[in-house]
Amino acid sequence: MDKPLQRIFVKPVPGGMVRDPVSLKLLDERGEWKPNNSYWQRRVLFRDCLEVTEEQRIREPSRKSPPPPVELAESKRPKKGDEK
Repeated sequence: MDKPLQRIFVKPVPGGMVRDPVSLKLLDERGEWKPNNSYWQRRVLFRDCLEVTEEQRIREPSRKSPPPPVELAESKRPKKGDEK
């Protein structure tokens, strides 16, 4: 009887880029399911990407919309000619 193919969920480290050796496409920053083989185990070992557990995936907020813009402290300061 054949053993079922084990898979792991991996995502690149922040700012990192990892290519899939089969498709040659970059790994999605949100992560993807990949075969649990020596290639992906090495990527995790060398910290090119992170293995994400099911619990971590559930807790991670989705990035459907960007965070609201933050006002800079300088924009609240009066301009030079506007001082009283």
